[in-house]
Amino acid sequence: MDQGTATAYEIRFSEDSDLLRSNFSTAHLVTYNLPPKKAGSIEKLSFTLFSIIKNATTLFFAAKAEDKAFLKSETSNIIQVTKIVPKAPVPTDAPGGPGTSGGGVNITAIVISVTTVTMVACLIASVTMCSMKSRRVSHA
Repeated sequence: MDQGTATAYEIRFSEDSDLLRSNFSTAHLVTYNLPPKKAGSIEKLSFTLFSIIKNATTLFFAAKAEDKAFLKSETSNIIQVTKIVPKAPVPTDAPGGPGTSGGGVNITAIVISVTTVTMVACLIASVTMCSMKSRRVSHA
């Protein structure tokens, strides 16, 4: 819907994006409690899927809006979401783990931070010198 206010949304998901495009009503229905806002408004929706989703599973979501005359919109753009569960950290015998000193200070993070700050400072200096040089040339 491009204008007005929807009275309801129908949100569905599937592991097959083609199913959402070709046969929207057969995809899994998302249940939620969200009253629609005026067209063009930003809306946020949180919901819990009641089926178990395995790691690296990709789901596709789409929606349709319905107005007070029970007319439904076309299927929305399809969005893709992939569930990624980070691997559990590997336990180590060292007090702070790899890359840390005995006191728990992460040396790797410090080295990366110092390097990044140095690179940014060099970039700023280079840009400043180039702009100063181009000003001198244009005034000459």
